[in-house]
Amino acid sequence: MRPELELIEKIEQYLNGKLSPADNTAFEAQLAADPNLREQLRLQSDIRAALQRTVLATSVRHARQHYHAMRWLRWGGFSLGVAVVAIGTLLMLTRPWHSGPKSGLTSISGEIYTIDLTRDTILKTRPGALLRIPRGSIDARGATTIRIAIKEAYTIADMIRYGLTTRSDGQPLSSGGMIDIRPVDADSARIIRPVAVSLPTGRIEEGMNLYKGSVDNNGKVNWVDPRPLSDTTQPTSNSVIRQYLAEGRTLFETHCSQCHSVAHIVTGPALAYIEERRPQEWLFGYIRDNRKMLSYDCYSQYIYNAFNKTPMNTFPSLTDKSIDQILLYIGNQSQLIDSNKVTNYTREFDSCRQYRRMAGLLEKNRLALITANENRTEVRNNNSGTAITDTPIVYTSPAAVTTVTPVEHPSIYYTFTVESFGWYNVDALLKGLPGIQQSELRVSMTAEYAAEVNVFLAIPGRKVLAEGGFLKDSKTEFCFYTEDGQIPLPQGEQAYVFATGEYQGKLVFAIRGFTVERQQSIELQPMAMTKTQIADIVAHLDLNQLSIRVDDSRNAAKIRVIDTSLAAIARFKPQHCDCDCRLDEPRDSSWGEKMPAGATK
Repeated sequence: MRPELELIEKIEQYLNGKLSPADNTAFEAQLAADPNLREQLRLQSDIRAALQRTVLATSVRHARQHYHAMRWLRWGGFSLGVAVVAIGTLLMLTRPWHSGPKSGLTSISGEIYTIDLTRDTILKTRPGALLRIPRGSIDARGATTIRIAIKEAYTIADMIRYGLTTRSDGQPLSSGGMIDIRPVDADSARIIRPVAVSLPTGRIEEGMNLYKGSVDNNGKVNWVDPRPLSDTTQPTSNSVIRQYLAEGRTLFETHCSQCHSVAHIVTGPALAYIEERRPQEWLFGYIRDNRKMLSYDCYSQYIYNAFNKTPMNTFPSLTDKSIDQILLYIGNQSQLIDSNKVTNYTREFDSCRQYRRMAGLLEKNRLALITANENRTEVRNNNSGTAITDTPIVYTSPAAVTTVTPVEHPSIYYTFTVESFGWYNVDALLKGLPGIQQSELRVSMTAEYAAEVNVFLAIPGRKVLAEGGFLKDSKTEFCFYTEDGQIPLPQGEQAYVFATGEYQGKLVFAIRGFTVERQQSIELQPMAMTKTQIADIVAHLDLNQLSIRVDDSRNAAKIRVIDTSLAAIARFKPQHCDCDCRLDEPRDSSWGEKMPAGATK
């Protein structure tokens, strides 16, 4: 057995726990000393694990479908909160706090806090709101402390769950969150000085306003009295962010929007969540000069192939600040988009690499098995067991001619053995015997079969068998003596042409009888057949002790196991493009692949 095959079997025995204690100890010692062996063991383990995971695919699919059916509640529809909301008289004016009709907020399990009204207080709630309550801002009828209940709803899921509406006088609003602040014990209390409230946000939306909730007799909330948001609590940071977002939008629309959208594929991929999916160093390098990165970066090659091999425009003059602003704008807009609806090419790329590594090992092992097989078709003489072309024929050869060269095909799943008794090759027709004349014979078939079969000419009455080769400058026509189709043939006698081979893992066979003439062109149409069907066809022909036998190849069973594994791991292969990148270069943690010397952000 070939060393490669022995190693594969030994690794399988090790993984299956079938080595003897002594062999197991020796193998582990070999593993400790040989990094290449450790790598092959790791890859083979990955392949086994991948195959085991495919068994769970059907049951997991049902759970995933249920998950995606519910996920829209978290991501879809509305934006997240505003960055800073300054409320006080804007929220309650100077009206007393009191129990009114119950709105949806009453069903939320809020949190209760005790506030010392004699001192300034900064309170951060568990859901994330930040309250700044200055001393003396709440009048609680002379009390120095007050307990307040705070209820918050930030996601569309919360709003649906608690029956909250996001409408203002019948018009829909995009809600950034709702907060309800009430006293627990006092019959009434009022805010007499502004209380600053900051709400958590995943993004900043231009033009968002602060609304006050007005509850009607049916408990429905109508959001009224819109006021612009102010940056009074953190004027510097919020102003800078808003300025960056505005400049980022302008830069995006100027440089990017012709080929990209945040949410959808245009000419290039959608860019939502790009900073979460690619390292910053890679993004800066790719934006400035993606064409340069195509020469060494595997992920860049992957994106290039996925989008019709069209390189992105280069922007070498963009400053770090400008790129930061573009990415900030993309990140802010990403919060409006369901991440599951935007293809994650990084995930697909990683899947591609995993597929190529596993498939590469399987293909290597498969090739070793095929190489260890015999040739697909063997012609043997029953008396001596030697090839017919070795059968001695004594005569004087004519002048040198350019003869055809039969094509040898490696056996994959099947072998054909053509057996004869006392048959000769085509040289036997060159003796100048009566009835033999110079002729022209060509056999044609479609290209896909022509590349995979061996073609033969059999003349039972003369016991002559000739294997064909391609006609000169053709890949679909065969001839049997010289490359131009010339051959001496006995006129008027019965002859056969037949083809044997494999195509797409199946046996293919064709045979056609004819009466020899001076010039003939015969078409063969190989078809998929079973061993039994081929045997039945040959048995019903008068071939004068010529037989054609089909057997499984030496390593057919092992090759079929590998083919099953290749089909099983094909689910790792991404759907958007071929995995057409190099896998033998070291990968840097910051870059998609090996970063060349001198490359900087």
